[in-house]
Amino acid sequence: MSVFRQRRLVVYADYARSVKKTVTVAYRVAARNGHGTHPHPLTSEEARPLPAEANNERDPSGEALIMLGSVAVVEKARAWVVTVMEMERFVHDGGQDREAWQALLERQRAGREGYYTAVREDLGLPAGHSARRPIRAADPVPPQR
Repeated sequence: MSVFRQRRLVVYADYARSVKKTVTVAYRVAARNGHGTHPHPLTSEEARPLPAEANNERDPSGEALIMLGSVAVVEKARAWVVTVMEMERFVHDGGQDREAWQALLERQRAGREGYYTAVREDLGLPAGHSARRPIRAADPVPPQR
């Protein structure tokens, strides 16, 4: 992989990580509001500083993405993050509409998948990502003696 493609990979991964921080906060607050089962729910008060922290990280990674990313990846990133910001707004406003939340979840998952697909195509990686593959059952743990 060329140095430029390696740098792009780092930029793409940094951006995805920063977006996922916002998604995780939204999941945690939504779980507290009765939408989901995140094992570590947060109240809106507990979560209040977290979106700002995630956004502060996302801004520079977004700028790097715009500078080094392909047009297709940047477009998919924009579509994904717009949905994530809608999720953030939904939980911040105390949204209670389960159907609306489920629609946001599906759009976020599709946006993430679109972003990863564009990244893989840009970097010449094989298609698909493991988040959609079935999880293999764990091998049984041998009994201890």
